[in-house]
Amino acid sequence: SRAPVVLQLLGGNPEVLARSAVNAVTAGAVAIDLNFGCPAKTVNRNDGGAALLKHPNRIYEIVRTVRGALPKSVSLSAKLRLGWDNISDLQRNAEMACLGGADWLTIHARTKSQGYKPPVYWPEIAKVKKNISVPVIANGDIWTFDDFRRCRDITECEHFMLARAALGNPFLVNQCAKEL
Repeated sequence: SRAPVVLQLLGGNPEVLARSAVNAVTAGAVAIDLNFGCPAKTVNRNDGGAALLKHPNRIYEIVRTVRGALPKSVSLSAKLRLGWDNISDLQRNAEMACLGGADWLTIHARTKSQGYKPPVYWPEIAKVKKNISVPVIANGDIWTFDDFRRCRDITECEHFMLARAALGNPFLVNQCAKEL
């Protein structure tokens, strides 16, 4: 049997992203994730990732265009950070992604300017979760099982993205899954 593949796309051109998403689904992807959170300078200089956090209307346009190109059976998600350098940008960007048709959001609890430096702002995820109708996946600084529990308690999320920590401790995923 084949493992389901979710393809993540970066970029700022709605039509190119829509064509890429359709190609990915034709090749077997079961869902598409649009990354508006990548802090890498090369990505941001080329109109992708977190650079789009400065332009909520573009986030809307990209999500809307990709959603319109995909079959309804294919899930579309958006990964966001809190903002470029201001955590108050998150609410507007989340609203625009949802209005465009995102089925769920993953939120990394830092700004682009922070990169991966502490602190994370999990309470900001909780604020967004209360104001939107799609599921929210909490992400950022979940290094240990205790971190996971704190993040869950603060955000009230039911879904979590474990990234770099899962590489260092592959058992963390199973610990969290059992708890959920």
